[in-house]
Amino acid sequence: MKKRTIRGITLILMVLAVSLLSGCTFFQDEGRLSGTVMFIHSSPVVQEWLQQPKKSYIQAYFLFPSDFASDIIFGIDQEMIEGVDDPIHFPGADWMALVGLTRDGVLSIPVGTSDALNGTPSDASVWEFIDLGVSLQPNTWYFMKEEADFQKRKFESFTLIGPEVNISVDLSNYNVDYPNYIPIDNRSMTYYVYSIRMAGEVQPRSTTIYFDDVEAGIETDSGYTVIMQDGFETQYTIPNIPITLPVTHISQIKEGFWYKENENALLSVVDTQAHSGSYSCLCNVTLKGLDQIGRRHIIINQYLSHRFFPMLELNSVLNVNNLERSETSSGFNIQCTFF
Repeated sequence: MKKRTIRGITLILMVLAVSLLSGCTFFQDEGRLSGTVMFIHSSPVVQEWLQQPKKSYIQAYFLFPSDFASDIIFGIDQEMIEGVDDPIHFPGADWMALVGLTRDGVLSIPVGTSDALNGTPSDASVWEFIDLGVSLQPNTWYFMKEEADFQKRKFESFTLIGPEVNISVDLSNYNVDYPNYIPIDNRSMTYYVYSIRMAGEVQPRSTTIYFDDVEAGIETDSGYTVIMQDGFETQYTIPNIPITLPVTHISQIKEGFWYKENENALLSVVDTQAHSGSYSCLCNVTLKGLDQIGRRHIIINQYLSHRFFPMLELNSVLNVNNLERSETSSGFNIQCTFF
């Protein structure tokens, strides 16, 4: 994989907020995460898989406008929620296999640490940045796919396909992450599309990106079985996730239905762009209104629902010189000492 020395740009370090049951921590600088999540768990094939997890994938198409800002990270995510009643490893564990991309072709993944694998939530503090060596074209539909092995708790691969682009990256050396405790009673897979922008040094450019034709599948004895396909053709509004604390029953959450990944997500189902059919999901990460977000900590601490899978927040906006960085064969491993 072609490598580039990253100079003169700001690397965004994202960390997850603390456990829902502990309230949420706010930092001086914030951002907006606009993502949508779907729960899949009840069919016999998925129930069997959740008892003995194997590999899973998520794929989607995306398109951004010509003036789309290059500091915005967007991507797909799949997470296995263990539940608190009958976990495989740890009660409430959330195994996250998230991949992010920029229009300049930088792939980023949160890497699980040994502490995370042993049951201590990581706050998503270790990230791998891989330069794919491409610049993506605007107003063009691209395909992205990410595979993970939830039995081994490792990433598998990332694929990006579009005009003059056909890239596959082996991610099997990287652990999936355990970023936060999730107080749901039973197991479920969750699948996401998202974009995120942090406050700090930002460009005055477009903040919207389209996603369409999302698909997810799981490994079974006969190969991969598709368990979800959705092109935003039948659901025209995306609500908040219904929360009941201290533990939310999975039966309260409608399966096969898109929810806001956090209450501040700006999402809409639109007919201005579509990869197939007539509609797609538009994610907007404008930073307008962040003053209101910063003042809502009282409400957030009261209801503990700022992000059901707690909102990606900015701990620091750091330059490369502030980071411990070690070059690897595939990119940069970046670990920060928080301050």
